[in-house]
Amino acid sequence: MGKVLVIAEKPDAGRNMAKVLKCDNCKDGYIENEKYIVTWAVGHLIGLKMPEEHNSTLKEWKMSTLPLIFDIDDSLKVLPDTKKQFEIVKKLIHRPDVDYLINAGDAGREGLLIQSWIYRMCGNRHPVKILWASSLTDEAIMKAMKRLHDEKEIEFINLLREAETRAVADQ
Repeated sequence: MGKVLVIAEKPDAGRNMAKVLKCDNCKDGYIENEKYIVTWAVGHLIGLKMPEEHNSTLKEWKMSTLPLIFDIDDSLKVLPDTKKQFEIVKKLIHRPDVDYLINAGDAGREGLLIQSWIYRMCGNRHPVKILWASSLTDEAIMKAMKRLHDEKEIEFINLLREAETRAVADQ
């Protein structure tokens, strides 16, 4: 049996999860043991392109070019300030000893969105479980680890759709 890759939203949350999961082998951007690899985003690793990044003629807005509609997957980009951590997460996702991922991002639509975009940009093909905890105390983490959710549960699909719709509207 391979390892489980746990991806937290922030470094502090990742270190706290690693402590609870008894991971003590610290590496650059992650901590692991014989069962778990714990890493983290640094908030947002992925963002949306500006219209001019799709087409340079859109740098200047004109009524004739509206509405601007771009496919979400074509609009994602790795943010320059967090590229190093993105590359670490991507490398971990593609490690041959990883069986599945645990989305340990913040509980809520924004946390789901941040994680989902990371997985897409990394080309993840592993199953994803969701750790849904409103607190990151040791007890809350252990309790949530015992009742992981499948990413395909309808309430998580709907939260993600809502978050993506909001992100596109804000663009």
